[in-house]
Amino acid sequence: MKFRLLFFVLLISVSYYSNAQMDTFPYQNNNYGTQINLTTVSSPTSNQLSNFHKSLKMASEPHKLEKIGKTLTFVGIPLAIIGGVMLSNSNGTQYNCYNGECEGDAQGAFGSLIFINGIGLTATGVVLWTLGRKKR
Repeated sequence: MKFRLLFFVLLISVSYYSNAQMDTFPYQNNNYGTQINLTTVSSPTSNQLSNFHKSLKMASEPHKLEKIGKTLTFVGIPLAIIGGVMLSNSNGTQYNCYNGECEGDAQGAFGSLIFINGIGLTATGVVLWTLGRKKR
């Protein structure tokens, strides 16, 4: 019963305020008092419509930073995974060559380089992706 009464009061108040005789209302912009007449609403011009469609198109397309960030992220994640697998299967991370004689584990050394580069690309990509998403 209370819900029906509240709904009825809300319905009456909305219909009362929607039928109010308010042709104009004061609108202040930059400390200038202007009056806007609500009864004469003009249709948008073709220039306004084209600008509106351009802004809609720009909002739907990703920003350049977002595209670059996605690319860096999607390249960096597999590199980090491959580098991590190479590191886990290696005996060490050092590889030294002196006068044609090499010692150490090449897989561990190159795995660490690939892993570090993959982490760097992923971190940079995530930051650029986030910044590009905010600029959209």
